[in-house]
Amino acid sequence: GNLTVPDGLSLTVDPGVVVKFSSGSYGLNIEGTLNVNGTLTQPVTFTAAAPTQLVFTTPQRTVAAGGCSAVLTVESRDGFGNTTTVGAATPVTLAAAPATGFAFFSNSTCTAAAGTPSIAAGASTVSFYVRSPLAGAVTVTASSPGFAPASQSVTVTAGAPATLVFTTPSRSAVAGSCAQVLTVELRDAFDNVATA
Repeated sequence: GNLTVPDGLSLTVDPGVVVKFSSGSYGLNIEGTLNVNGTLTQPVTFTAAAPTQLVFTTPQRTVAAGGCSAVLTVESRDGFGNTTTVGAATPVTLAAAPATGFAFFSNSTCTAAAGTPSIAAGASTVSFYVRSPLAGAVTVTASSPGFAPASQSVTVTAGAPATLVFTTPSRSAVAGSCAQVLTVELRDAFDNVATA
């Protein structure tokens, strides 16, 4: 369970002490006073618990169809939400829904496929970029065995108008009469509906 310092009582942590939290649901509740007496040469260290979840640390991204997104970063955290490093290289599986046309990259020009990126041993983050030719909302999920997965939305917007497309079927009319309505639509280079 949690360690609680009740109101009216105090807990003193001496110089050089390392306070380690386990990977369970344990915490330190201070209702009274906590005195931490670390020094420059003998600091007191509070460690995070073992990592149990992945979290996106970057905001939701919006990118034009065919463009390379701004960086997306996933971080390992313990059950309390503290950033926690991994003890060994930890592969992170990336998935998109819907997945059609959506791809992950390891560089900011979206020319090197990301494959299955890893959080390096002793680190807590991995970063990647995305690109899709199809406009719409896509849910990106990062997962790894033993970790709660993280999900984030990426919005792909249509690019600049590039072509005009008829959206109505072929029409025929008697000479001199008015034909049924014909409709044209702006599309970007990837055939997404675009606006002027």
